[in-house]
Amino acid sequence: MRLTTSPSTPRRRPLRLSAVALAALALAGMARAQVPVEVPAAEGQDAITPQGPPPRVWIEPRVFARQWYSDNYLLTPTDRQAEWTTELGASVMAVFNLPRLTGSVDYSLSALYQARGVGDEDHLQGLTADLLLDAWNNTAFVEFNGNIGRSRISAFDVQPAGDFERPNLAETKQFRVSPYLRGSFNDAVDYELRYSRFTSRTEADTRSDIDESTVSARVGSSEGLSRLGWALEASRSDFDYSLGREVKLQQVIGQLNYALTPTLLVFAQGGRESNDLLTTDMESYSTWGGGFDWRPTQNARVALGANKRFFGHDHNLQLEYQMRRSVVRFTDSRDISTSQFGLGDENTTLSGLLDALYGGSIPDPVQRAQRVQSELDRLGLPGDLTDFPGYLTSFVTEQRTQELSFVMLLSRGALTAAINRTRSNQLNTGLAASDDFSLAGEVLEKGWTVGYAHRLTPRTAASIVYQRQDNEGVGTALRNRLDSITLGLTSRLSARTTGVLLLRRSAFDATFPYRETAIQAMVSHRF
Repeated sequence: MRLTTSPSTPRRRPLRLSAVALAALALAGMARAQVPVEVPAAEGQDAITPQGPPPRVWIEPRVFARQWYSDNYLLTPTDRQAEWTTELGASVMAVFNLPRLTGSVDYSLSALYQARGVGDEDHLQGLTADLLLDAWNNTAFVEFNGNIGRSRISAFDVQPAGDFERPNLAETKQFRVSPYLRGSFNDAVDYELRYSRFTSRTEADTRSDIDESTVSARVGSSEGLSRLGWALEASRSDFDYSLGREVKLQQVIGQLNYALTPTLLVFAQGGRESNDLLTTDMESYSTWGGGFDWRPTQNARVALGANKRFFGHDHNLQLEYQMRRSVVRFTDSRDISTSQFGLGDENTTLSGLLDALYGGSIPDPVQRAQRVQSELDRLGLPGDLTDFPGYLTSFVTEQRTQELSFVMLLSRGALTAAINRTRSNQLNTGLAASDDFSLAGEVLEKGWTVGYAHRLTPRTAASIVYQRQDNEGVGTALRNRLDSITLGLTSRLSARTTGVLLLRRSAFDATFPYRETAIQAMVSHRF
């Protein structure tokens, strides 16, 4: 763990080793401030006006059936083979805001049936879980994070549009359990002792499984005592890559914060870190840096942190601005990545942007989750629309990611857009990697997405989404581009039943290009 300056929501994908624990001692109160944004309900949709106390638990089971046709199921340049796929499944979403349990779980399970035998019959799982249990008297806690989904194996192989049983996709499971103790000495010094266990398993034989154990301790001044604060944190992490090798990372970081004004906090930090990433023996390095967190108004924020590290310089820049019916976010970060299963920040996805937009008008997390899901269903847009696909790696990488995302709610629809640029390279060039870095020392990914949904009637909405993804092996001939355009029609067939019809056209340009036209029809019912 490492002290830095940008408070953020826990991520579903544990990508970062440092720049995760974020000056919480001095900034927590400021970070919790919500923008009082009033977002009116759309026409044909009732506003949330709860009677009595807010709900503590929301559980919504669903069943769904989907029929999918592809005129090039195997995504080949020649000998195109069509396939009809039937998917039957069920899912459950649960959001908790109990005195001892908070967070959410979203799990789905479905089976695939192929009409022509071109594809394999299989099952699909999906899981996103972030839970926090107060195990004892607001002192002992257990945090749980889980993620199951299809991940792209390589940035240079064929790139599919969609998440079925396609080439270059493999099911990946990640779980993290982290018990910790948190408290205060005489209301003057806060402390936290934490243990974290993370495992990752993938069906791709050419990519590493990962086991991680981390022990950390932190002490610091309590909030609100003075304008000057301090913190000291030490951590040790052990990583085991099944196709790489075991590595150890240790850090001892001290930090001083000073609140120049109620809206501007500056900090400086320094310490030592030791690891065997660049060499086979443990080496020690000095680290130092600083930054600030500035909130000039209730709906604007600028935060920057930068440090001198063993691999060069890291940084974390976050810009956010909220208006009455729109929010825009920009992030620019450079750090090491211990497991790269996706790019960007979940806060910049469509569901994350909507959650921020409703944060001021709907402070209760259960009601806000209901409103976000209702808006996504009404528009017929997926919550991860602006999420960019990554690829599986087998060792620690250095990564810089820049992402700009935006959403605007209109009187009869919504407009969303995102741009992403990520450059990655393997830290230890002397290691024979069993991933994309054995083909290129540096991988560059660029992508952008724009989507618009328009409500035709109170029950029906049409949407159009255009996506582009470019992958390049810097200094090599390895490069590809995927363009896809999707037309959608979503209709509420009854109070709890929704129908969706999608038409997608994809074009992949590479050494072995392909073209694909796909049609999907789905009916889902929620209980």
